[in-house]
Amino acid sequence: MLDTATALIIEPNPAVASALCTALKYAGIREIIEAHDIASGFAGLERVPRVDCAVIDLSFPREHALGMAQRAADLSIPAVFTTADYRKVEWFAFGDSLPLCKPFLIRELLECLELEIERSRRLQLEAAANREHSERVRLDAAAERERAIRLRLLSAATRERYQRIREARAERQRHEHEEELRRLGITLPRSFRSS
Repeated sequence: MLDTATALIIEPNPAVASALCTALKYAGIREIIEAHDIASGFAGLERVPRVDCAVIDLSFPREHALGMAQRAADLSIPAVFTTADYRKVEWFAFGDSLPLCKPFLIRELLECLELEIERSRRLQLEAAANREHSERVRLDAAAERERAIRLRLLSAATRERYQRIREARAERQRHEHEEELRRLGITLPRSFRSS
């Protein structure tokens, strides 16, 4: 049984589409969206919040079939592709997917859908984990930058404090020397006196 709410079937033959709808409903999918031409196929793919998986027939012209396959991939919709023309298997190399050649058993279609749905979920989990890891790395880098800034500020403050201490010590020593010289009765020229 499939654990999805909505499936999109893009199949130009209404009789085949109807048979697929019946099979998918029997497999547990609650809602089926049918599309029998290119325009309604693309429109159905755009209903992403509601589409959990797709069955796309490749009998459409090559550029349109590949366009629908690409759009499903861009929208992260797990899709199984079908064809009655075995020659289309040769030109349809889309990701890891190979088309399911007609006639096929419904069980084969359901197994392919389950595999695609599982693969899609796994990829989404991996992407989420990668985003989480990237966010942790970004936060760690930001914390490291902040720490480096604090260390630079601390270092600058420490240098400034030591500079003030050195200046104060030098000033105190100068005053002590002047006092010593005054006590000894030695007068320094004005240019040598501290202010």
